[in-house]
Amino acid sequence: MNTTFEDGPLDAGDVAVLTQLADSYRRLDPVPAGMPERIKFAITVRSLEAEVAQLVQERPLVVRGTDTHRVESVTFSAGKVSLMVSTTPSGELVRIDGWVTVAGAQVEASFAERSFSATADENGRFVIDGAPHGSVIFVIRLDPNDPDETPVVTPRIEV
Repeated sequence: MNTTFEDGPLDAGDVAVLTQLADSYRRLDPVPAGMPERIKFAITVRSLEAEVAQLVQERPLVVRGTDTHRVESVTFSAGKVSLMVSTTPSGELVRIDGWVTVAGAQVEASFAERSFSATADENGRFVIDGAPHGSVIFVIRLDPNDPDETPVVTPRIEV
């Protein structure tokens, strides 16, 4: 970082003013809840060149926060696949039952700290057991053996 300017280097007074200014912005105009996760999602989608599934339906709404939802069931749809997931809390963990319209598709539930993977059976059903509560995106690979395939990624939801 360049700390030398036309009128000289930054001094302790400059640093104090800049620190107060930064504190004011943090207090008066904080980063919206979930914004870093949404930015990370957007960057991830762009880097994957993934198709993004749209949220089609969620039911029933259990808790509504300022920017996030906790749902029991949610459906996503993209041009080549649809995904429905249903969550069942089990203490501090969550069981995710899912159905995807492509048999044999690989579905990854990606949380901040860890990812869980399952392969859909011949009916498109899969189960992810022992997942944490929290923010998750689903990444769907229709042919897990094709490294050039474009994955389908869902928006982030809370489970």
